[in-house]
Amino acid sequence: MYNREHKYVYWREERKKGKWHYIMKSFFMICCALLVGKIIGLFIFGELHTFQDVTEQFPADFFIMMLVGFPISVVGWYHEESKFFRAI
Repeated sequence: MYNREHKYVYWREERKKGKWHYIMKSFFMICCALLVGKIIGLFIFGELHTFQDVTEQFPADFFIMMLVGFPISVVGWYHEESKFFRAI
């Protein structure tokens, strides 16, 4: 069964570490997921045969990770904060 109190205790601990800690942690998790998905997709569906083919596309992939990951992380922080303050 879902325990709401446990979730709010966890968020209270996350808040103690700070906003930027949460944003950077979730940003790196999003970037890792996007990078792994991109590499798997390139090897399965693309015409990539060497590691150099992957590294040539990395700057564009990194730019996309920044455009996607950072805003989602910031929105995630404020979303969790609003849920926390509504529960108080």
